Amino acid sequence: MNALACKIAAVPSQPLEPGVASNDAAASTTKVVAERGPSKSATVLKLLRRKRSASLPELQAATGRQAPSLRGFLSGTMRKRLQFALAAELGSDGVRRYRIEGGTAPADTASDGGDVSAPAAPGNVG
Repeated sequence: MNALACKIAAVPSQPLEPGVASNDAAASTTKVVAERGPSKSATVLKLLRRKRSASLPELQAATGRQAPSLRGFLSGTMRKRLQFALAAELGSDGVRRYRIEGGTAPADTASDGGDVSAPAAPGNVG
């Protein structure tokens, strides 16, 4: 079960009239701020780096994404943009499993998950 951890912070309320300050503790309101967990991309990377790889239904369950969205992410972002060497193998049970060959990102990708610019297309240098 993946539960969100929440922090509760006291946020003072705004004064009712301009120029009138309210220092009353009862006048403050409570605001719930959710802590961010790992991103969906980080979750997919973790699953693809496992020794036994990951099937599409496992990726769907972990991220909440639909199958076409995940296939597009694997092809467009992982293979083309981030240049990971992805392998897809059809098992004896008929389930296709995806994994990252070598288990590491290419040297030119950002390790902090930041924006990675695509290489310039041939003939567009200038």
